[in-house]
Amino acid sequence: MESISRIDLDDHWLTQLQTEFRSARIDDDTMLQTIIDVKKNLGYLCDPHTAVAFAAAKELGYPIFDTNATTSPAVTKSATAPPNPVAIMATASPCKFEEVITLAIGKQGWMDYFDSDECPINAKTLMQQKERDPTVYRWKEGMELEDVQKEWEDQARGIINTLFERD
Repeated sequence: MESISRIDLDDHWLTQLQTEFRSARIDDDTMLQTIIDVKKNLGYLCDPHTAVAFAAAKELGYPIFDTNATTSPAVTKSATAPPNPVAIMATASPCKFEEVITLAIGKQGWMDYFDSDECPINAKTLMQQKERDPTVYRWKEGMELEDVQKEWEDQARGIINTLFERD
């Protein structure tokens, strides 16, 4: 599998897996639209990974948004939905994906999110700090792997010690 990036299963195992698992492929435009739809229908700004999960569930026939609800939108079950329930769990905070979230909800939407209590305070603090220049690690010709790893570890520890020095 590692050399060809695929796995071939015999018919028995393929059939067994297909009865237990279902999947869907979601493109970027669908993911962006799903971020908008989840925010509109559930009042929740989700990260791109979670948007893919919502979109895949919808693609597989789960009625994700109950458009007939008179109170708040909810995940629902219909007669045409697959027989097994679906669970969608958020895997990250949208604060980690400024570029993608901005593409979905616009610059003002991102600023509104960033200024709200929904955006974690630690993320706000980190995002307002000056970004460090990248550290480039180079393998010096003729060095053994263990020596290179030790040199890079020493460099990384030096950076960490400098960043967190206590006066």
